[in-house]
Amino acid sequence: MSEPTQHTANTTSEPRAYQKQHSVLTNEGDVFDIIGAEKGIVEQGTIVTDKKRERRSMWSVVRDASKEWAGGARSRVEQLPIFTKEPGLTVADPRERVEVITEAATFGKQRPSDDHKSVISRIKTLESDARHISHQPITLREAPKPRPAQWGHFVGETATQPRTIPPERSTPPPAPLPTAPPTPKPLPTAPSAPQQSAPETTASAVFHGASQQEKSVPRVSRRTTSILHAFFAHRKSLAVGLLGVLLIGSGTSWYLARPTQPVATEPPAAPSFFPVTLQTPILLNPSTGTFHESLAAHRNINTSEIEQLYPVVTVGSSTPTTTSELLSVLAPHLNPALARTADETSMVGFVTVDEKREPFIIISVPSFDTTFGSMLAWEAQLTTDLYPFFSVTHTASFSDIQIEGQSMRAQYFTPGTTAAVYGFVGRNFLIITETPNAFVTLSLLIQQSIAP
Repeated sequence: MSEPTQHTANTTSEPRAYQKQHSVLTNEGDVFDIIGAEKGIVEQGTIVTDKKRERRSMWSVVRDASKEWAGGARSRVEQLPIFTKEPGLTVADPRERVEVITEAATFGKQRPSDDHKSVISRIKTLESDARHISHQPITLREAPKPRPAQWGHFVGETATQPRTIPPERSTPPPAPLPTAPPTPKPLPTAPSAPQQSAPETTASAVFHGASQQEKSVPRVSRRTTSILHAFFAHRKSLAVGLLGVLLIGSGTSWYLARPTQPVATEPPAAPSFFPVTLQTPILLNPSTGTFHESLAAHRNINTSEIEQLYPVVTVGSSTPTTTSELLSVLAPHLNPALARTADETSMVGFVTVDEKREPFIIISVPSFDTTFGSMLAWEAQLTTDLYPFFSVTHTASFSDIQIEGQSMRAQYFTPGTTAAVYGFVGRNFLIITETPNAFVTLSLLIQQSIAP
């Protein structure tokens, strides 16, 4: 076992010698006097355990080992409280006491100062100075004396004052009753005899008539009177408002009861697969170049969202040509079998997509296989036949693409830019246009129109 750790004890102000004894409480070879702490003698040091002199049992060794293994044993430093002496009474220096007594005796012999006299002397000095400067005496105003109380009371005495009785209120005389206005006299047409004076009416008769008239007049409440006054004061405004309400009501009833006339809608000039914004006739010229130039000229003429150009045979005619007649001029290298099997309804025009007008051709076909085979054979001359209706002519091959769930074949003349795109919607509609976005827009329009 290792030697105990030595700690230096702090010596107190009153050292004391102790006899060395064999004890486990060590302090650098000295022995702590624990009993002396009760007498006010305090020592500071560290209590350690001398394991050489301590006889421990097997159970205590096992218990301490388990505590150290579990982390429960910790070293603690115990320090006895430091007892300090309370400060007692101190005796002052003799010289300080003499000074205190001398100062007290000096102030005790002095007479208290008279503030009144000092103030008066200052006032007199001020008065003489002012008189010397202004050559006029100064009059000091005295403070006003308090006035005696103006009231008082006497114990045991009662002051009796005569009570003044207010005069009785006299009942005002009743107002005279209104008399009936005199009736106008008719104009005399001929001299008549002088009229006799009316018989005199006694006071009793007048009073009797007044009482009868008063009994016959019913009493009206104040609220009713105020309502009547307000009505007569604003009778013109009320009349105008009532007339306006009657006019508005009669006009509304006539508008609701009038017979509804059906709005005449002009039927479309040419059949279409979906609603369009504008329909414009165009002359189908047998000359291919002239017809394509006429179609291309409408790219920048109108700015409508969807414009349908329906070809006619003669100027001023409203009957559109058939699909076979249109394809024979529009696509001369297309397989004639497609033109013969196609339906009579077809559409040619422009659609605005992303602020750009794109050309389109829509044909209703009954046979998907025949139409698709004819389109594959026409791919090499497609842009050449449709130019300048389609703005670019190119001879590159087509490739399959899919955009937004729509399958189509596209021809690219630069990376990312298409010259022509075609595809099918529901295996019954063929769409030919320039860009995939235009194809998707037209496909959605057809699907919305054929949806139940």
